[in-house]
Amino acid sequence: MFMAEKGMEMFKQTVDLRSGENRQAEHLKRNPHGRMPTLGLDDGSYLSLRARRLPRPQDDRGEPPAMARRADRRQGILCGTRFSLADILLYCWVDFGGQVGQPLHPANANIAAWFARVGQRPSVKA
Repeated sequence: MFMAEKGMEMFKQTVDLRSGENRQAEHLKRNPHGRMPTLGLDDGSYLSLRARRLPRPQDDRGEPPAMARRADRRQGILCGTRFSLADILLYCWVDFGGQVGQPLHPANANIAAWFARVGQRPSVKA
């Protein structure tokens, strides 16, 4: 979602975590720890992404994206007026929960409304 929000294209490959594909030799060549996601770099190396260590790609003007600015300046749909990395991470977490049988509880009406709004963003469909 982060890359799509910035309008950056990248190759995507599905890895079936439920079947343990991330622990098979093919994926372990890319990431010996079997972590997901794994980002292939132009030099042929790979980067295992963690939420706290996301890369900070530059936009077309060479400026860091708004989502990568200092947390004390960043605002998001969750806590302000701009879509932020916090929105991306929570959306992915809630979406994943629904896919593994832990859907959002209906009593969380505000989060459900936010989830529906974010789900309409083009980056979710990317």
